[in-house]
Amino acid sequence: MTTKQAINDNAGKTHVAAPSVPAPAPEPKVPAVAGPGLRYNAYAEFVADAGGINEGLFGNRIKFDHRSGNYTSGQDGHPLPTGPYVALMPTAKAGFQKWREGALAGSSMGFIDGGFRVDRDSLDEADESAWSFENGKPKDPWQQASSFCVVNAQGDGFTVSSMSRGGYTGFVNLLGLFGRHLRMEAGMLPIITFESSSYAHPRKEYGRIHTPVYKIVGWAPEDEFSDVIVSIKGDGAPRLMLPAPADGAAGDYAPPF
Repeated sequence: MTTKQAINDNAGKTHVAAPSVPAPAPEPKVPAVAGPGLRYNAYAEFVADAGGINEGLFGNRIKFDHRSGNYTSGQDGHPLPTGPYVALMPTAKAGFQKWREGALAGSSMGFIDGGFRVDRDSLDEADESAWSFENGKPKDPWQQASSFCVVNAQGDGFTVSSMSRGGYTGFVNLLGLFGRHLRMEAGMLPIITFESSSYAHPRKEYGRIHTPVYKIVGWAPEDEFSDVIVSIKGDGAPRLMLPAPADGAAGDYAPPF
């Protein structure tokens, strides 16, 4: 069965309401093995090991604009269709990241299905008096971060990553739905569309703030996507995997939304 058939045959089937959410989930630093449609980016891997840290991406990164509520992908910001997409939940990661001047300066993230947990207290730069200020308050250089990979009906892969509160909430809600369904029926992955909700910020100058919503519209058999999941995770870590060069795109390494 093709990716397109798996999505189209299962979209619209029953999904369940959001429950309580499992806590985020060690990620051994082992290079992944390039599978079909993927190639190993040795150049980016070298930069990562040299200290210019760059978390691995599967395809282009999906970004969300909190002002407009729109999703885009890639460095050029191409509009992203709402879906459907299969969420490859075994690739879901959570933890903390810190960025400086648009570059990833530190990361402690791991796969949730591997039981990864990290405390902020275990990371550096814990002295609040040394933090920079934002909106009159000290801002922790380490922020909660999350990511997971998706594929569409055409077989295109993307990485959804976020360090925003709204993005993390959307991620946690998706985990909750998946965790509840997993207790009732194992071996299925959620088929999602990319939606949004909004609220009026308490500070009027910020206007209306949009937040991402990953809406489950059906379920697809996980075994239909086992090869791509193994290609992403390898023996444990999705290290710097890029899509095979079909249209010249080289991936996307901008900060997450």
